[in-house]
Amino acid sequence: MTKRLLPVAAATIAALLMFASCGDDDTEPSTNYPPAGEDRFESTTATVELEITPEGASRLGVRLQELETIELEGPALVTRGEPRLDGDLYVVDTEIVSLELTGTSSTLGPVLVRQHPDLPSLGEVRQQEPGQDFPSDSFFDIFIEIDLPDLDIIAVNQDPLRLEATLNDLPPAEGDEYRGANGEPLPIYTESGIQIGRIVDALHIPEPLPQEPDEPEATEEPETPTATEEAPEVETMGGCVHGDDESTLFIDFWGLEPDEVLNGTVSGPPGGLLEGGDLFGVADEEGHASLPVEIALFGTYTWDANSIQGSFTVEEECPE
Repeated sequence: MTKRLLPVAAATIAALLMFASCGDDDTEPSTNYPPAGEDRFESTTATVELEITPEGASRLGVRLQELETIELEGPALVTRGEPRLDGDLYVVDTEIVSLELTGTSSTLGPVLVRQHPDLPSLGEVRQQEPGQDFPSDSFFDIFIEIDLPDLDIIAVNQDPLRLEATLNDLPPAEGDEYRGANGEPLPIYTESGIQIGRIVDALHIPEPLPQEPDEPEATEEPETPTATEEAPEVETMGGCVHGDDESTLFIDFWGLEPDEVLNGTVSGPPGGLLEGGDLFGVADEEGHASLPVEIALFGTYTWDANSIQGSFTVEEECPE
């Protein structure tokens, strides 16, 4: 009897396990958005379509310009908050902390566009689908100052200028662009509240992070003389000058190419070298280079100048 019930019990347990594994999925949505930080863009580009109203033209003392496209460029600084879960989508809160764009208008002269010092430009980056970071939706509600130094006027927008983008990375990747989304022209006013024009459309392109430079192509190292090739002759000592507690030795190299540069090192007994053992010299027209070495002790010294190696012993009296 027991043997016949065992398969039934096993089937019941299996069914319970299947029910447990196939029930509601409480797995939390995931994201690989970067942690809170800042994105500094050394160079961004922007285009603003600006319309000067008849009243604005009269007050500015300029000819009426129904629509003018102004090209701008300059740096920007954006901060990012920690990714947060909104429903089943992750969101990153953003803010334009600094914006400094410059350009020139044929009617208004120099144009400087800055982040408004008192009105924050806030935005966000939001997943389009749970667990999938990109493409993602992004926007900024921007408040700016439009400085016209030739006219001694600063214009501002009282309502936010909304720019929207579909991002392929965070920070934005190459090709990501923020475009105007207001749908209607946005009035701009002087600081005293007089409307002088309208922003008809706008485009802002943040530059992506600099790419890592390509690895330089490998170049063939120049061949160095070998035992079977004719190498320069080296005269180990060309002379020396005695001081009270030191000597200046001259290591002579012959058979070099005119103007050939010699680099190398000299090593010797501990405390023997006074100013390090770096060798540097240039061969004269006759292919001769004499390299001085300051020493404080007698003993055996070795040198390695480019492909020329050797050694010599400095005794109490320097050779002539």
